[in-house]
Amino acid sequence: RFMARFAAVVGGLTSFLSIQGAWNATKQMLGLGDAAELTRKRLNRLYGEGAGDQAFDQIQQLARGASLQFDTLLQSALKLKSFGLEPLDGTLQGLVDQNAQLGGSMETLDGLILAVGQAWAKQKLQGEEILQLVERGVPVWDLLAQATGKNVQELQRLSSAGQLGRDVIKQLLDEMARASDGAAAENINTLSGLWRGFVDDVQSFARNVANSGALDWFKGQLRDIRDTIARMAADGSLDQWAKRVADAVVSVASAVKSGTLFLIEHRGALLLAAKAYAAFKIGGALVQMNQWRIALLNATNELVRQNTVITATGKQALSFGN
Repeated sequence: RFMARFAAVVGGLTSFLSIQGAWNATKQMLGLGDAAELTRKRLNRLYGEGAGDQAFDQIQQLARGASLQFDTLLQSALKLKSFGLEPLDGTLQGLVDQNAQLGGSMETLDGLILAVGQAWAKQKLQGEEILQLVERGVPVWDLLAQATGKNVQELQRLSSAGQLGRDVIKQLLDEMARASDGAAAENINTLSGLWRGFVDDVQSFARNVANSGALDWFKGQLRDIRDTIARMAADGSLDQWAKRVADAVVSVASAVKSGTLFLIEHRGALLLAAKAYAAFKIGGALVQMNQWRIALLNATNELVRQNTVITATGKQALSFGN
């Protein structure tokens, strides 16, 4: 019987966890679908209606080709766009490849984007942004020399004078892309690259499921619920329902209060009853132990008596033999 009850409890717990897991997976799927929908709307506002969907697909393709998670790369693209740089003209790909060549993390990539973005926003490349790039391992002066055909001393003088403008920044970005071309793709077959790609594939599948009807269905259900609430509010039934719920809450609270007051008022009697019950249980245990003691004593006496009889019988047998 115990095993049957235990199996039932385990079965119920397993069912609950399965339902909970399915609900959590559904929420995550809908969350990814909703985020994708919001992202498409945002990109359509940035690029124009229809062009935003193309940008979404381009970023998704870039993420797969670099074995990066889509959501992370999307934020990088949006940061570049906010600085005034076009991420999808090769700028983002070049920075991703440069970061991969340096063995950098996503934090390093964010630093590269920040440095380049700040320089672009100020319309000149100077010491502060150059230092940020150098600290992250980018050989800025060598890349600039290669891109412009000028020597490092001249470039440093122009930088100090604020004469390295957006044209030179663009040349730097192009040279970074050329020098590190394909570096991100080479990391696809590493363990970390395969894992990031796998996670992105799972999330991409969840987004596709959500956007293939599941998200619209849940949105429709929520709209129906809101419409029902609005109708109930208009005809007064929502107030009636709220009153019934409030009365139920008050009733439960009153019962809890009454029970608490009863325990407080009769705590002395309840304590005595508890002590009496404990004494009764202890007394019963002592009686049982005494019964065991008597039984053990009787058994011991019987063994002694049997031993005496056996000894006497042995002596008689010896006497008879003599």
